[in-house]
Amino acid sequence: SLMRGSKIIVLPTAQVHDRYMAIILGITYFANLIFAKLLSKEDLILLEKISGTFFRIQLLLILVNSDYQSLNFSFSTSFVGSRIPKTS
Repeated sequence: SLMRGSKIIVLPTAQVHDRYMAIILGITYFANLIFAKLLSKEDLILLEKISGTFFRIQLLLILVNSDYQSLNFSFSTSFVGSRIPKTS
């Protein structure tokens, strides 16, 4: 099941829910946006070669969840690039 291990947590009000969702979604979105922007002008092939697992995972998240071509990302055979669908 897709939801196996999930728990239902009842929050006291809609405002509490909205506050926590804003924190969870906002911080994640902002961090990924900054990460992508900072890397958009870097040699990503070299960065990927010398990086560790966490960096590669973060980079993969950025690439699969964004229009990576507009961010100047262009991989061909690297760790991350091999997992990105080719566009025409």
